[in-house]
Amino acid sequence: MERTLRSEKGLTLVELLIAVALIGLVFALAFLLYAYGVGSFEQGTAQAAYQQKARLVHTLFKKELRNAGALALAPGGLEGEYDGFFYLENGSFYHNNTPVAEEIIDIQVKIEREADRSILKFMITSGAGAQNYILQDRFLLNNIAAPFDGSYDAYRSLNDLVLYYNPHIPQASPPQQHTLTVTVEGGGTSVPAPGLHRYAAGSLISLSAEADPGWVFEKWLVDTVQYNDPQIAVLMDRDRTATAYFLEEESGPSLAEILDAIDTLPFQNSPYDNQPIILVPEVEGVSFRFIAKTSPQHGSIEIIDNGQRVRISRHNNQTGSGTITLQAEKDGESMAKVFSVSIPPPGGAVTITAQ
Repeated sequence: MERTLRSEKGLTLVELLIAVALIGLVFALAFLLYAYGVGSFEQGTAQAAYQQKARLVHTLFKKELRNAGALALAPGGLEGEYDGFFYLENGSFYHNNTPVAEEIIDIQVKIEREADRSILKFMITSGAGAQNYILQDRFLLNNIAAPFDGSYDAYRSLNDLVLYYNPHIPQASPPQQHTLTVTVEGGGTSVPAPGLHRYAAGSLISLSAEADPGWVFEKWLVDTVQYNDPQIAVLMDRDRTATAYFLEEESGPSLAEILDAIDTLPFQNSPYDNQPIILVPEVEGVSFRFIAKTSPQHGSIEIIDNGQRVRISRHNNQTGSGTITLQAEKDGESMAKVFSVSIPPPGGAVTITAQ
């Protein structure tokens, strides 16, 4: 059996070189793997950034152009005719002169006609150097019915042209309204005035009623519901009718009729029999007071208590006669009536007679 003899002096030079070469190869492979990983990561990161920028342009395109009311490609100079515009300059994408995204190499746009509708097609190229990302899409121009001319059939670049557009502003539908029909029965006024009035659905409308002189408010009748308050509120959840009712006041007899009906006046004996007291009458709604008198030769007639009573004084057994004037007031109207007063001797009753 053979035995391999090794030098006990250590590794030979050849063996050392081989070992160093193997170690260097391992490090080289490790570095290559690291460099490849870093490069792949950086490339992937850049690619993701390019995709993000292209998608940003894509999102803005769809948001602004899908419902545009007008659209045009032109070299420039139409800013006063359109509200919005897109263009490329030095690798950056601009919206209304505001930079939106960098590293946008190109945007190609064309418009095709399909089934009498206009379709916007576009290609967005983002990137730097040899590395780039292309995003393509298409969408219907919802609010542009008229066809475009033949120049829009082929792709054209926003590096050379400006894409102008007008946003479509939909007309808001008018709010739902209901009709309030107001009428007045009798002598009075209403707010709102009688007539047809239109109000937004769900609004709360105030109604008020005021009676004319000689009239009184009776009620509001809204549809079939009665309200006794002259001021109410109505919810306009449907068409409604509202009627204000007024009643004529019961005026009663006139002041002249009241005075004509008074033939005599009430009186009472005082604690002293020779001084009877004449009183004013009592009629609801009418105020009375004595305003004048004439005294007899033998005796006296005196108005007391602010015109509310008349005191008669007798002189011994003498008789006499005089007059008293009664004033009546009602609703601002004033009238007077004269009464004759006959004064008998003590013990006799005073006689009061209308003239």
